[in-house]
Amino acid sequence: MKAKFLLGLFFLAGIGSLAAQNRCGSFQYGKRILDNNPSLSSSHQRIGNFIQSRLSQRPVATYNSRPASTPVIKIPVVIHIVYHLPVENIPDEAIQNQMKALKRDYRRMNEDSVNTPSYFKPFAADCNIEFELAKVDPQGRATNGIERIYSPVANWFNDDQVKHKSQFGATGWGLNIYGAMLTVVMME
Repeated sequence: MKAKFLLGLFFLAGIGSLAAQNRCGSFQYGKRILDNNPSLSSSHQRIGNFIQSRLSQRPVATYNSRPASTPVIKIPVVIHIVYHLPVENIPDEAIQNQMKALKRDYRRMNEDSVNTPSYFKPFAADCNIEFELAKVDPQGRATNGIERIYSPVANWFNDDQVKHKSQFGATGWGLNIYGAMLTVVMME
């Protein structure tokens, strides 16, 4: 049984990694959810079709042709760290570094962005999205955007138990307001 850290992105699947993470389980989790809920699969397909129809109606943009006046969208994020052992309690510095990496990636500020292969250049852009740690929790109290939760559960399965405080996990703050990342040790 090998412990793995899961970075669950409830707002985006497949974003980077936090310290000591071996694998992100969001793809497997999403596949299981779709397999168990056929109606979600058809909804997913309808959303994809809608996006494709909207994209086909837009004029083709040239490389970095976004107007300068496009506002930056700032998304408040809460990091839920559900840990059993102290080593699993990711330090603030690692979280801050990951938030900086997300900003660089979504704003296309990476130093190596000049090396973008020519075939990707038409798609490479500043998304005008910045993720920032939440400053206010759902009750209006000041926060640093990091929720640390000690749990007596040493290993979690790829199910929704970790998303419930009643199961010694973390209850989300409201995905209509906050983006969320969850770190947890997973069973093989």
